[in-house]
Amino acid sequence: MTSAAGMLVLTVVFATFAVGSVVLLVAPVSRGGDPWWAALPLTLGALCGAASAGRLARAEFGAKRVRAERGVPEPSSRQLDF
Repeated sequence: MTSAAGMLVLTVVFATFAVGSVVLLVAPVSRGGDPWWAALPLTLGALCGAASAGRLARAEFGAKRVRAERGVPEPSSRQLDF
């Protein structure tokens, strides 16, 4: 898996957490209660994480496209023995 695909997976995970935390935030309202404000930091953190990972995924896909256009190989973690 490339880092671009990994960032896309991370974006989906953060977005899932954001949706889940919104449900936690507003679930008490359906029973006539007040919103559960303790879930608000979780919601904001998940939204910020999704936005950040999404921007990184977009940059990685752009870098992958530029490398393909220029014919440059993908970066590797292998070490060169001289």
